[in-house]
Amino acid sequence: MVPRHPARLTVVSSAGMDVVYGTATVVTGQLRDLNGVAQPDRIVQLQGRYVGGSTWRTLSSGRTGSDGRLVLRATLDGSTVLRLHHPADAVAAPDLDAGTVTVAARVSASKSTLRLRQHHPMTVSGTVGPSRPAGSSVLLQKLTGDSWRTVVSGKTGNYNRYALQWSPPAVGSFRLRVVIAATTRLATGTSASWVLRVDPENVADVAADILRDHGITEATVHSSGLQDRATARWNIVDLAAGRAARRSSYQNAPGGSTRVDIRLLDALRAMGLRMSVGVSEIAGGSHAPHSAHYDGQGLDINIVNGRHVGGGASYSAVVSTCRAFGATHVYSPSYDPYGGHNNHVHCEWS
Repeated sequence: MVPRHPARLTVVSSAGMDVVYGTATVVTGQLRDLNGVAQPDRIVQLQGRYVGGSTWRTLSSGRTGSDGRLVLRATLDGSTVLRLHHPADAVAAPDLDAGTVTVAARVSASKSTLRLRQHHPMTVSGTVGPSRPAGSSVLLQKLTGDSWRTVVSGKTGNYNRYALQWSPPAVGSFRLRVVIAATTRLATGTSASWVLRVDPENVADVAADILRDHGITEATVHSSGLQDRATARWNIVDLAAGRAARRSSYQNAPGGSTRVDIRLLDALRAMGLRMSVGVSEIAGGSHAPHSAHYDGQGLDINIVNGRHVGGGASYSAVVSTCRAFGATHVYSPSYDPYGGHNNHVHCEWS
C-alpha cells in the first residue's frame, strides 16, 4: 500500500466571473505539493453547482502541464458556484473554491435611429437569450441622474424577439438601454446603452401629426360659406408640406400668407388625443380687423365629440387645452365679452 502525497490546488487567475449569457468563463489553476513542487500530468476538473443548488457537475477538465498549471473554460447557462477538483490518484488535494460566476441574460438592441425630433417615434428591437416564454417583460429605460427609469415596456414574442417604440416628449440627449428581468438562474439582462439625440419638432412635424389624426377634422369651407385655398384643411396641408398658411382675400381678410404659431398646433394635436374636434378656421376666413387669425395665432373650434358648440356641446376640455398650451385669450359662448363667439371656441396666442 502506497500512501497518497498531499497537495494543494490554487487559482492562478480567473476571467469572466460576471458575464452575459453565452460568454465563457476561464479559470487557470495550479496543482503543487505542500513543498511547492509542481505536479504535472494530473487531472483537474472545473466543477459547478447553480447558485442555491446542491448538485455538483463537471464543466470541463484537463491535465496539468510541467509547471502544474492548466486552463479550464466553461460557458455557463446560469449563475454558478465553481470549484477546482482533483480526482485522487497518487496525489490527494482538497477541493478549492474558485468563486461564483454571475450570468446575466443577453439582450441585443437594434435602433431605428439615433436622432429624431421631439414626439416622433423610434423603435428598438432585438433578441434575448437564453430562450424565454413569449410574453416575458422587456423594458426600455432612460438614465435620469444616477438612476434608470422605465419609459416604455413591452413583451417578447416568438423566437425570443421584442420590439419597443417610444416617442420622446422632451428635447435633449438621453442615454437609453433595454432591460429584461432576472430569473432564478440568471441576473437581470441589460443591453449596451446608447445616446439618443432629440431635436425640437417644427411646425411641419406637428401639422403632419394633425393630418394623420382621424379625431381632428378641418373644415373645407369657411363659416361664411365661401371656399378658397385658405380653409382650415388647406392651412394644415400647406403647413405639413413646409409652406406658410394662406389667408383669405374677402371682406376683412388681408390675403397673402402667414406662419402659424407652433403652440397653436401643439394645442390642436393635444385635443385630438383627448376628444374629437372640428376646426372651423385657422389663418383663413374673415374676422375682425387685426385679428390674431391673420398672424397665424388664432384657432376656432366649432365641433366637439360630434356636437356643435352652438348646439350645446361640452367644450371645457378645449378651453383647458388651449390654456395649458399658453393661449393668452380664450373666448366661447360662456365668455364672450366682445360678441361673435356664441357658436365656437376661439383660442388666441400672442
